[in-house]
Amino acid sequence: MQKLKRFDFAAKQAKAGPATLALAGALLAAGVWAGGTWLQADELRADVEHLQQRIEQRERALDVAKRAAQGASPDDKKFDAVLREQAGAHARLPVLDVVESAWAPQIALLSLSVQRAGKEATIEAEAQDLVQVYAFIERLRLAAGRIADAARNSPPPAEPGGKNAKAAKAPSSAQVVLVRHGIKPKDPNRAVSFGVRIELP
Repeated sequence: MQKLKRFDFAAKQAKAGPATLALAGALLAAGVWAGGTWLQADELRADVEHLQQRIEQRERALDVAKRAAQGASPDDKKFDAVLREQAGAHARLPVLDVVESAWAPQIALLSLSVQRAGKEATIEAEAQDLVQVYAFIERLRLAAGRIADAARNSPPPAEPGGKNAKAAKAPSSAQVVLVRHGIKPKDPNRAVSFGVRIELP
């Protein structure tokens, strides 16, 4: 009988040749180049957005100046004053400072509505119990009082044209009012839902 040839049932492992290694190196280099280009494009995009914001601010300032030069009506002057107040590069809304300093993790803010250039706000929130609600209201009152005292001690802003026709009256005190509170009837957690109104001078 004839002797059978020996069979090798194991699969041969593929070896990477020089062409494959060169192709992999080229792909890696292309990936690095594409990533660097994408990062540069992203930085340029951010720069363009920043420049567009600066252009918009300057256009608004020019519009305000044009209206002032044309002898704007009293309503336009009020509107321009609000725009100037909001256009500051680092301007913050004072009522947000009050809420930020009084907030605690036990309070869930559901909505925050800001009016009067950041001097009034309405808050809708929830807490686990009424004690947390009253503690939040007290912290709001303390923070609003600090803001009101700081505003009272700062000099009044000069009117356009350098004229102070009316004597500056003392600002009224800040008010924090619990507008409503109650437990939602179908809430299994029995969270206290409440509304607060904040008014700064």
